Amino acid sequence: RNCRFLQGPDTDPSAVAELTVALAEGRDARVVLLNHRKDGTPFYNELRLSSVRDESGRVVQVVGVQNDVTELFKARQALEVDRERALTELEIFQEVLTPAAIPSRPNLEIAAVFTAAEQGVSGDFHLVAPGPGDATVVVVGDAMGHGLAAARRATFVRATLATFARFTDDPQRLLELANEALIEKTGASADFVTALCVTHHPASGLLCWASAGHPIPLALGTGEPIGELRQVGTALGITGDIASVRSEVSMTTGEGVLLYTDGLGEARPADRRGDCLGDDRVRALVAARAAASPRELVDALQEAALEHSGGVLADDLCLVAVRTI
Repeated sequence: RNCRFLQGPDTDPSAVAELTVALAEGRDARVVLLNHRKDGTPFYNELRLSSVRDESGRVVQVVGVQNDVTELFKARQALEVDRERALTELEIFQEVLTPAAIPSRPNLEIAAVFTAAEQGVSGDFHLVAPGPGDATVVVVGDAMGHGLAAARRATFVRATLATFARFTDDPQRLLELANEALIEKTGASADFVTALCVTHHPASGLLCWASAGHPIPLALGTGEPIGELRQVGTALGITGDIASVRSEVSMTTGEGVLLYTDGLGEARPADRRGDCLGDDRVRALVAARAAASPRELVDALQEAALEHSGGVLADDLCLVAVRTI
């Protein structure tokens, strides 16, 4: 019998039409149809049509092979549901990790940008949070890897830092607390998180910073790393002692710093044949925009990274510029 008797009201008419056209034109076809058994139970039926031709090329027979692919189809549906759920979770994580709005803080002008890499959401994040008194805590971080696992680690570290920032404005202590919390949660692991923590005290004008495996902040105006100490410590989550050191500089009105992830210096052409943007060029770009506002600066650096990489970044890019006012 013609297998159309297996069709029902929910059978995709476009798939049926594809079979009809293929038969009329004498060509092969493959479709998956929602069919029904005698008792009404639905199943997914893969139908393949192959034309048999004589020596002159005329179609003399059509061989049809049917295969029940219900379990495979359900598995694919489940994977798609899981994929959509994961993408939704990643989008939620990214909204948390890099919020569009920066809170207003005393004596500071702050701007931030984030650009996702070609692979999608990963673990770059920034945080601007109130500390004790009028102090402000600013953090930029990067979780190793991409996807959901990296986003989860980054979200945990960011939430931990935001929580402890209410009780201490010591950047070194904040990173130590985040490291202890991360190791307690996941155990020591090679899946580390780098972070740079900066705190500003409007009363004293001091800018304090500490790093856990993250690039040192650059001074706005000169593009050079701030202070004299270059120790960046160990990334979070690897060992109990991150060996981070607190440094501080005095900031006068109009001075500021740039915090960034390695997606800036490592931006490179899509064919991977050209050089990275590089630290020297990044510093020159910052120095050339000494009079720019934080917003103008981060926008210009983002544009430079995208232009250098042909519009496609290999790694996420997160920038935060802070200037005293």
